[in-house]
Amino acid sequence: MSRSPSTNISHSQPTTVPNAEPGPDWTVARQLWGVAWEMHWAGFGVLFSILAVHSFVVLAQAKKKQGFGRKPLAVAINSLLLTLGATRAVFLFLDPYESENNGFKSPYWLTKLLYCITFPCLTSSFLLDPFGFS
Repeated sequence: MSRSPSTNISHSQPTTVPNAEPGPDWTVARQLWGVAWEMHWAGFGVLFSILAVHSFVVLAQAKKKQGFGRKPLAVAINSLLLTLGATRAVFLFLDPYESENNGFKSPYWLTKLLYCITFPCLTSSFLLDPFGFS
């Protein structure tokens, strides 16, 4: 008994790593969005950079401050915000949303690390009680 060609099942491995979230066709999307795309990734990259620089300055001045600015929770929150801002800014400036916009194809593990590390940092900084007794 022979099988018809339509019932053959291919067991080949995918050549690319599948993304958890679908993405647009970047060549079409960049043409459609035009300058708004550049403003989006560059603008948010700058905003996340400002957050990282502000958190770094606060951490650098922590020894000089009295009161809440010197407490371990304030230092922990600003450390998390520094990590959040720096990693998301690098993600946006390096290869925004894996679009290969800047001519650089970042490795899969690096892109996922830079993109996904911000969520635990943000969640942890919200969960730390700034009015605690530490």
